Amino acid sequence: MRKLLPILALSLAAAAAFAADPAPRIPSLQQEVAAALDEYSTREVGALTVGDLEQIAARLSLAHQKASFVPRSAMMSMAMPGMGQFMNGDRAAGVLFAAGNVAIMAGTIAATWLLLPADVQPQSLFVVPVSSIKPLVEGYTLLDYLPAAGAMAGGMLLDCLLRMASAGHAAGLARKNIAEGKITFEPEAGFMGRGFMMGMRVRAKR
Repeated sequence: MRKLLPILALSLAAAAAFAADPAPRIPSLQQEVAAALDEYSTREVGALTVGDLEQIAARLSLAHQKASFVPRSAMMSMAMPGMGQFMNGDRAAGVLFAAGNVAIMAGTIAATWLLLPADVQPQSLFVVPVSSIKPLVEGYTLLDYLPAAGAMAGGMLLDCLLRMASAGHAAGLARKNIAEGKITFEPEAGFMGRGFMMGMRVRAKR
């Protein structure tokens, strides 16, 4: 048990070191729409050509895909720490977050198991009659189960913090890659939602 705590602490500290946002915010979809409207605000509707409309649609398509890729990277790392990093080509950080997640899960299970009263630990329950399990469990007070419950709660908290750190790092990494041109998108025309012409799918090229 004492050996597990330093491992969990080191995993969380290493993950937190990667959590800093490494890139400034990219222009939002609203900002791109405002910029496009400002650019064409002096043009008459009848003076707009098909090429102008295609440029506007492509511009909004790219802005939409960029805006979608960042939260998608964050959500992937929130669901599975490290996945957003792999999506953005940072394998080292991806492995670190994934290893931290596995370490926290394994540590939580082991600590919870070991802190249960000896009679109700899983390996003990397998060698007693089924009819005697309920009396064994009910033979202890809530205070007897408190250490195991605390270990489980602590593990869940560490897991939550790790997922948040991984998601934040993945979002910053996605913004950095977009800003540096490491990930590019192709404009795609199509109807979205209420009739706006812009791409729906995210296409990332490295």
